[in-house]
Amino acid sequence: MVPNPPPDDVDPQLQSVQWGVVPSRYGGDMGHSTFTSKEVTAPEDGKNYA
Repeated sequence: MVPNPPPDDVDPQLQSVQWGVVPSRYGGDMGHSTFTSKEVTAPEDGKNYA
């Protein structure tokens, strides 16, 4: 699975990017981590991320 940035992350290649957790688009208990130019949070121990 390729980590996809949030859908509203337009032209991230033209901005500074970082890796981290973004709001999940999939629902449930699975978190979502990706490279993005949007704000991110640090992953938490014991949680699962896509």
